[in-house]
Amino acid sequence: MLGLQQLSLFLLLFGKAQGDLISVRKENETVACVTSDFEHAMAFVKKPVNDADFTRVEYLDVTGEPVMMTKYDCNLITDNCTRWNRIKDRDVQGWILSGNMIGNLITDYRWNDLPTHFINATSFREEFEKIGPIHATFHFSILAKEEVEILVAGGSHDNAEQKSYVAIFKDKIVSGIQQLKDKIWQRSPANQNTIEEKNILHGGKKWTPVTVVVGAQNSTSASNRAGQVIFHVKRSACGSNSCVLHFNSTGEMLFKIHQYRTLYSSKINSTMDLDVLEDINGFCVDIVFYYNEKVLNKAFELTIMQGNKVMQRFSKNADPSKRQKWLTSRFQDNALKLKKNWKIGLTAATAGVDIGAIKFCAGGDSNIIKPKGKNMESCHLLAASDPNPTPKERLTQVANNFSICAALGGNCSEFSACGDGGECVCFAGSTSKQCTHSTPTSSPTLNNVQTAVLPESSSESCVEKTGRIRDMVILTTSYNIGSYTFLVFTLFYYRHLRKLQDSIHSYQHRQRLPTPPNGHVQAETSFSMPRPHNSKLN
Repeated sequence: MLGLQQLSLFLLLFGKAQGDLISVRKENETVACVTSDFEHAMAFVKKPVNDADFTRVEYLDVTGEPVMMTKYDCNLITDNCTRWNRIKDRDVQGWILSGNMIGNLITDYRWNDLPTHFINATSFREEFEKIGPIHATFHFSILAKEEVEILVAGGSHDNAEQKSYVAIFKDKIVSGIQQLKDKIWQRSPANQNTIEEKNILHGGKKWTPVTVVVGAQNSTSASNRAGQVIFHVKRSACGSNSCVLHFNSTGEMLFKIHQYRTLYSSKINSTMDLDVLEDINGFCVDIVFYYNEKVLNKAFELTIMQGNKVMQRFSKNADPSKRQKWLTSRFQDNALKLKKNWKIGLTAATAGVDIGAIKFCAGGDSNIIKPKGKNMESCHLLAASDPNPTPKERLTQVANNFSICAALGGNCSEFSACGDGGECVCFAGSTSKQCTHSTPTSSPTLNNVQTAVLPESSSESCVEKTGRIRDMVILTTSYNIGSYTFLVFTLFYYRHLRKLQDSIHSYQHRQRLPTPPNGHVQAETSFSMPRPHNSKLN
């Protein structure tokens, strides 16, 4: 969890521009992405070659470490919500765990944990079978470059007499009816509907959301709304008591079925709680929730207690314009300090509230997200609109954050920070011609060099050593932006600081150099920085 000093740096580096997207690249590989959009999932992309799932991610804090409180998350996709105090299936406190249902379209962070399914031109897969009265909506995501075909029929693929289909191409959608003639399935030209539009499959570089609606209208049709393919199938396309969806592709394809569990409140004051055995300095949590039309005022309340004392209380009120859709809200208090053995309580103010997930976050206004898969080609947000343009100054700020490249296990000179429009800024020390080299004047102005003396065994500056000495302590202050001055503390924790200090003192004695006041280390940087008055390293 972030301390106040780290948070000050984080806010300066990543700002408050909502919905931006920065890719951290190592040559042609995307190794991490940074965004201020915490409401939508970060989807990493590469060409599907087998059934390996590369879509799962890890969230990092500003020091480059995994978020400390992650083990306390409530992840209902992976059934990992065991630390929250409730009785499974039927909770006597009022929260009820649903079955594994085909629910609404989800674009929040749960998406990354949905299982992926792989098919290619030699395979045909049946999914999404629904038994019983059919009037349903199915949601899934697809990643493909070539043609994708989805068939909807009653019973199995072989036994159906007629199927509705939608064929999704890179630049058009064709929907209609397939009929069995002379033991061969043929598309009926009389029932075809064609929509031509660019970038439907995005050349296999973005995931495409697809929705199949059964029984809502008396014809088969397709549309493309805000990048989402919607396929309407008449009720008669399915059998009397079942409906099966089949998937096929002329190339490699991945798809995710939006199937998940939720916790929903069955009564007023439905409550669940969590006992935490960690010290924290700053609190942050992202909660995914949903409420129906009966929820009029407050939806739920989040209470943090240390013993019998209420330390913080957050409330979430219902917004009539956002009912019946999944929402994500961030609750944070950067100044909150808690000792271990504290508690969080989540209480529904009324029946009709669903909780989809609870995820602890690093705090601040941005997320640093690292893919668990290798060789990622790109990343994008699962949002209906494109991210905001990223100014070069922000790219430079990210490129000057040495903790990111240290966390990614490489030398800073190997990385660049790239905006969604393709412009890239090199990290320090890079000689690449594919990115712009950052300079102190292209980011917040820094003046006056502070000096550090490294042990005799090294003649390199601190900045040059950062890729290998990631835990060294560095103090920088006074960023000047226009007429404003920000006080910023950059900390790289040194686990054996006393050894470093002893080495420095020994070297200084040999060189007849004065010892820094109070025995503190001042680090030399390549930045130009004003010297702070009475600055101390706490």
